[in-house]
Amino acid sequence: MKSWPVLVGIAVVGSVSGVVIAGRDEPVGTVTAAPLLIDVDPATISTPVSATLTTDTSDGGANLESTTTSIVESSPVVPTLSSIAADDGAPAGADRSTLRLVVAGADGRAELADITAARLTALGYDNVRIAQPTAPVEFTIVYFRSGFNREAVSVATDLQADDPMLEEWTLDAANPLTDADEAGDVIVLLGSDAPG
Repeated sequence: MKSWPVLVGIAVVGSVSGVVIAGRDEPVGTVTAAPLLIDVDPATISTPVSATLTTDTSDGGANLESTTTSIVESSPVVPTLSSIAADDGAPAGADRSTLRLVVAGADGRAELADITAARLTALGYDNVRIAQPTAPVEFTIVYFRSGFNREAVSVATDLQADDPMLEEWTLDAANPLTDADEAGDVIVLLGSDAPG
């Protein structure tokens, strides 16, 4: 990320604020500049980016102080069950019996996938396959093929895990999620938040 546009913006705002304050007859309590527009990749920012210059002139400007604002980058936001709008939920009357579902226990607990598969089968999922994960996960992730997002929300709800992550996924033989990726429209990697 280029930091020079931020520094130039702060310098311009500081200069304008200084001229405005110097030209006034009466003391000004606090001057707040408008938010600066900064060229930043929105996929890497968790909060809106703005910079504000505040100058305290309550003593007539004898001790001018300014504050600086830092920009903190973070990881992209990962959608979770609670972050999806209600209208993105599974359609009423969704046929669980036709969904191809792969379940893998990826947190190291023995028989977690078996227990979860039995619970999902009891809810009407007739095509459930138990698989081995290629890597462990800390928290439950529900992967879904394009066009199966509503079904993934339904599965995520039925899992009763604590706010599982949902992620669209494309079959990739070079980077499989489990040893049975080709058998699923929705693949569940169970983490420590999955009830056992």
